[in-house]
Amino acid sequence: MRERPAQAILLLAFFCISLLHSFLFHFYVLFVFPVVISYFFTPYLAEFVFLLHRRIFFKIRIKARSNRFYYRFLISNITLPKIVEYSFYPFLFFLSILLQTAEPTLDYLLGMKAFFTTLSFPFIFLLSSVMWVLDQSGLRYVDEKNQYIERIGNWFGTKFRGFASFFVVISLTFKLLQQEPSLSLLKEILTIGGAVYLQVLLATFVYLKFGMRRDLEKFESILVKKYEMEPERVEFSLKKTPFYFKPY
Repeated sequence: MRERPAQAILLLAFFCISLLHSFLFHFYVLFVFPVVISYFFTPYLAEFVFLLHRRIFFKIRIKARSNRFYYRFLISNITLPKIVEYSFYPFLFFLSILLQTAEPTLDYLLGMKAFFTTLSFPFIFLLSSVMWVLDQSGLRYVDEKNQYIERIGNWFGTKFRGFASFFVVISLTFKLLQQEPSLSLLKEILTIGGAVYLQVLLATFVYLKFGMRRDLEKFESILVKKYEMEPERVEFSLKKTPFYFKPY
């Protein structure tokens, strides 16, 4: 607890320094701030999504400490392909917002004109980190009666990815309607997309490798202490059953 005021002062100092130059501000908002805000707020937003899932699946109020339908399963390690996959949708979402600006160019992005547009990315990254923590926590909804298992991270991620994909399609459509399709327009989109994606990929890598472990520990501690879930993960094996009909 004593470290938090010092960390807040240090981050505020970095932010003030970033205002001295547009490039420093751009780097701070697209790399430093997303990792920081996710590091501090992700476990609590993940708990909110967990509660939201309970309310949607169960039409009646469930006792706050009920864990009858939720378990934590074994999960796989985070690999480089998974990092690339995780970084793709926040990048698309942010790119679609850039395409809606008056000047979606590299000069615009790196300048202070894009102040409010750029500030949207940390919150996009925060929603993404919630999806990642839910997925890596192994939290599953299990309906034994209907033989149904659902990943809570995938439940939330499907909605996030669906909205991001829809927004990207709409943004590209409006952009093409506003301007004649041309090689210069394609080059413009690819240039700004490449510059943004490298930073999004770097921020995703740093968070998943160094920041998410603390968020996972915090979220899992919430599940154990507040909702009395078992601290151990569930290990299961697939069982084969015969066909009801004779295969030919």
